[in-house]
Amino acid sequence: MSSTHNYNWSDFINFSEELLNNVTLIKCNKEAIYRTICNRAYYGIFKLIEDFCNENNIQLPETDERGKKLTSHKKIKYYLSICNDELYRLFSSLLTYRISADYRKFIKITDQAAKISIEKAKRAKVLFDRDKENWK
Repeated sequence: MSSTHNYNWSDFINFSEELLNNVTLIKCNKEAIYRTICNRAYYGIFKLIEDFCNENNIQLPETDERGKKLTSHKKIKYYLSICNDELYRLFSSLLTYRISADYRKFIKITDQAAKISIEKAKRAKVLFDRDKENWK
């Protein structure tokens, strides 16, 4: 792997949209595609925010208000709850869809969940791009 390559995480969001637009052309279980879309839409925005914070030395909280240690996903979520309420709500919803898609085999993930995930990820990216400079 090249250490000079700089991947654009928002391509995960674009890929999710392409998957949804071409779902009938792909020969596999449709629900597997919808689950993948929910996953990639979430990770597109998660990695954009995480990289931005790392590159700008933004100190993410290690624990929540009760002192509970936070995972990398919960650090971002908690940070957003402090600095941008709308982005926090979108991110939280995307995380819920992603967790359901990745771990909840008894929940049916539909094209509607995939569409919602893409819409929320696109809106989150717009908010992130608009407001990220205020975070430094």
